Amino acid sequence: MPYATPASAQSTYNVAWPEGDPIWEMTVVRPSQSSGSDGSGLEIRDVYYNGHLVMKRGHVPILNVKYEAGCNCFRDWQDAEVRFVANNPLPSPNNWVAEATPGTVQTMCDAAPDNCSGNTCNDVGSHNGVAVERFDDRLVLTTHLSAGWYRYTMRWTFHEDGTIRPRFGFTSTGTACTTNPRRHHAFWRLDFDIDGAENDYVLERRTGEDDLVFEQEASRIWQLFDVDPTLGSEQDHFGYVSWAVMDSDTGRGYVLTPGIEDFRTPVDPQTGIPALDDFANEDLVVSQYRASELTDGNWSCQANFTGGSQPVVNDENVYGEDVVLWYRSGVTKPHSDASTCYESGPVLTPLGDWSRSGNNPVADEDAAAPTGFTLENPYPNPFDGTTTVRFSVETAQAVTLTLIDGVGREIRTLYAGTPNAGAVQTVTVDGADLPAGVYTVRLEGNGVSASKRITLVK
Repeated sequence: MPYATPASAQSTYNVAWPEGDPIWEMTVVRPSQSSGSDGSGLEIRDVYYNGHLVMKRGHVPILNVKYEAGCNCFRDWQDAEVRFVANNPLPSPNNWVAEATPGTVQTMCDAAPDNCSGNTCNDVGSHNGVAVERFDDRLVLTTHLSAGWYRYTMRWTFHEDGTIRPRFGFTSTGTACTTNPRRHHAFWRLDFDIDGAENDYVLERRTGEDDLVFEQEASRIWQLFDVDPTLGSEQDHFGYVSWAVMDSDTGRGYVLTPGIEDFRTPVDPQTGIPALDDFANEDLVVSQYRASELTDGNWSCQANFTGGSQPVVNDENVYGEDVVLWYRSGVTKPHSDASTCYESGPVLTPLGDWSRSGNNPVADEDAAAPTGFTLENPYPNPFDGTTTVRFSVETAQAVTLTLIDGVGREIRTLYAGTPNAGAVQTVTVDGADLPAGVYTVRLEGNGVSASKRITLVK
């Protein structure tokens, strides 16, 4: 069940927003106690939206920087909390949490460039830990991290409509190194458990192309943000590709859309001219969940998901499994702009029926279905164009397969007949003349029924 009250431990805090009738519920882990030997920032766990499980864990286990001239490269730690502006800290032992006045939280990144002089920026405030801002239309969680001369702002924003905006901000105090041009990379690890850990899969969408579902295939690695002249400007790149993590039973999912800042990273920081970012070869990775795979398994400056003693990419099936998305966000810091704060991150938006009335969608009907029926999960689901439904009955009998819209209207008979016992019937659902939305495919015979949800996207 989702949490609604503060935890007693000093390392975690349970947040429900808005209070009394929460839309969002989750557990927050402070950076100093976050996962991994060197931390992973402001970590969120057991995230629920309208009572539905969205994500088991979200954090940034890999953070690195590559200088284009001088100072080489670094992989940074994310368990060192540093002060920032946030009022209303809670009493001990949760005094690392500030229930701050909305709109007042400031990190070094937020305060720049007013707190900067030349190439040197200064820390602000006195709070160490996590700030919670409860706006009327959103919940915002913020922390401030230090790694040597670097300062990192990590922020999660949860909107009323289900949108999640994870953001990473990059700035620094003054040293000889930070005057040099460089590129920063933050690798978000998003362990989506849509309606539970099982039955998830990943859908890739590219503008103008058909949907592509990865079945019986593990880990995919994409290097997407390197300059592709066929796509034109960075604005043309933006929105070209996105991914969805879907639950095959309920039809609910979350779409990850890259932030436009991430398409700007493949630019030479010294010249501003498009150039390959050969330090970040993995922009998105899909893998099956393993408890041991909390980082890339290769401790070096550059992220390497296929190397090291425990590689993340391991050729396992990622259809109908517990899947994890790794997403790289990044910024380019030019030589002439050493003290400015840069931010990046993806946008996560819900897909399907996430309303509270959808708390018991298909599972209740399926549980009541007799063993004499088999109604398989439609595939692909969600779909753009057509999807396939397969069913069979143990004894010959008259059955119908109908398509029902989101308000319960029967809009189409997909099958009506008396199939032979044990014979698998394959039926195609064509969505060409249907509006996008969530539909129900219902199989009925002898007074009982079984149902599956399908989601049409266009």
